[in-house]
Amino acid sequence: MSEVTSEGYRRNLPAFIAVSFLAGSIVTWTLLGAEAGSRADWVAAFGTWVIGIAACTLTYREGKAQRDAKYAAQTRQLRVMSLQAGSLKRFAGRFLELDKEGNAGRNAARIVAIAIESRCGGIKLDLTNVDADSELEAAAGKVEFWAFALSAVATEFLALENPPKRLARGNCIHYDWMLDNAARLCDGVDALAGVIATRIESVIK
Repeated sequence: MSEVTSEGYRRNLPAFIAVSFLAGSIVTWTLLGAEAGSRADWVAAFGTWVIGIAACTLTYREGKAQRDAKYAAQTRQLRVMSLQAGSLKRFAGRFLELDKEGNAGRNAARIVAIAIESRCGGIKLDLTNVDADSELEAAAGKVEFWAFALSAVATEFLALENPPKRLARGNCIHYDWMLDNAARLCDGVDALAGVIATRIESVIK
């Protein structure tokens, strides 16, 4: 049964029950006959059923509206987290690009390090409104950890009095640390993005 068909069936179930009850009552009266008192009992019973079904329908619709609102809020929060993490990766990725371009200039590295120190130092991925499991919590925690680690090393790098004018692996330990932490942060962001995508898909379903 498809999702649409199943949902439509659940939504119209109270009406199906009411119609079935009414049809059964009519058949009983028609084929078996009923005294006036018996008919009054049937009418009273049917009225009780209708009231009960209406109450069930209202409760179901209110519950569904609350669930839809909750899922929508979770989806929004997950997408915000994905955007935040993606921003971290862009900053870290820019530092990695310096190394790929060859020996990085000291001034260029300092500029990127300043941006990283500012952006990565205060990151907090909020899981308050999300039904987080251990996988999502672990993935978000790794991103936060490597963002903080990268920011801390950037601070130390910026405090160096006389770093090499051309930076390359092996000639500045803080530069090496920044490259390593930036790579780990990018890997962590990719892993978190996969977890978030899976979670959003499950929430939408």
